[in-house]
Amino acid sequence: MALSGSFSGSILSGNYKLRVDWSASQNISNNTSRITCVMYLVQASSWGLGINTRDDNKTVINGTTYTWSSPAISNGGGKTTKLATVTSGNIAHNADGTKSVTITATFELNATISGTYRDTITASATVTLNTIPRATQPTLSASSADMGDTVTVSMPRASSNFTHDLAYKLGSGSYVSVATGRGTSYSWTVPDVASQLPSATSGKLTLRCITKNGSTTVGTKYAYLTAKVPASVVPPAPTLAIEEATAGLAAQFGAYIQNKSKLKVSIAATGVKGSTITAYQTTLLGKTYTGSSWTSPVLSGSGTVQLVTKVKDSRGRWSAAKTTNVTVLAYSTPQINALTAYRVNSAGAGDEQGEYLRLDYRYSVTSLNSKNTARAVIQYKKSTEDTWTTLQTETALSANKSIKPATPTFSIDFQYDIRLTVTDWFGTSRTYSTVLPSGAAILDLLA
Repeated sequence: MALSGSFSGSILSGNYKLRVDWSASQNISNNTSRITCVMYLVQASSWGLGINTRDDNKTVINGTTYTWSSPAISNGGGKTTKLATVTSGNIAHNADGTKSVTITATFELNATISGTYRDTITASATVTLNTIPRATQPTLSASSADMGDTVTVSMPRASSNFTHDLAYKLGSGSYVSVATGRGTSYSWTVPDVASQLPSATSGKLTLRCITKNGSTTVGTKYAYLTAKVPASVVPPAPTLAIEEATAGLAAQFGAYIQNKSKLKVSIAATGVKGSTITAYQTTLLGKTYTGSSWTSPVLSGSGTVQLVTKVKDSRGRWSAAKTTNVTVLAYSTPQINALTAYRVNSAGAGDEQGEYLRLDYRYSVTSLNSKNTARAVIQYKKSTEDTWTTLQTETALSANKSIKPATPTFSIDFQYDIRLTVTDWFGTSRTYSTVLPSGAAILDLLA
């Protein structure tokens, strides 16, 4: 294969030679060539010639005849004379870019040399031109597609002998083979390259198409596709580890207590296909918390308390929200619903002159699954004194009682203060007081 060359034909043992120097220019996009031929007469030394111009000389290029005139020649030999220059029209190559062209030049010598009439000198050759590259330009059925989707690669080849090798690369990466030896079309599954795009939702793929004729590479062309990370690729819902943050509560109750417990929350989450977690968001009782670990204020609500958590990854995508339910036991301070003191006789019957006490009382402490504790203390003192004396202590979580202690006795000459103090596990207490009046006065001698 070449784009230029020379060939010749001769008479008289090569002493008169017709030389043809040819060159070709190619139009790659049109798959054509134009050939220019320059004809020369080459005379050996001492082989002279004297002729007038000749008008019927011919050069046939790829079957097309071009007629040309040559100048008059008069010399004693040893000369090279340029006869003419001929340029062809556009010569179409084969579909695969190949082309061989036959060139025949005829010089009308028409002269008697050494007593013999010589009419023509002919030079002919078949030249093989450079193959014009006919690489296939691939086109895609879509300019962008989700990873895992299918796009059609169309490869309108110039020759049925051509095949195509396909490969892709992401960004400036290395090429990865897709298919080899393909014809005019290929159904391409967009590769999953999400793990190479940890902070992006799409990437540019370069599809390389190498056109081959057998084992010979004709050329290479490219197509481009935006590969999108599917919208379904989001971080999985996070997992939460929740524990009691207020010392002692977990061991005592094994539950969360209203107005007492604090939640210590730790969030575990992972990205997907190369992404990393960049943000955390949890809502609890109307307040939003950020960060992978935090401690709540004291829980003011009771019943089922919800923590709604989601995370965001380096692609800017949020996970589905994870709802975690926490049961919080309702709590209130100890309640004293009744405390009444009466004077009674030794038999327990009501008696304004009685020296015994009957006490009716009712209290309750929040059970907290029966794990709360209570200490109910009943005390008394003369109203004129400051020191209290314990009458009775009990530990029931609630009571609704009427008691008549055998001791002590309460002098009818004095009024007594009676009080009930109830304290729970938290040290929270409530106190309620009442009065045991003095005995009724029938006659006041002092008066």
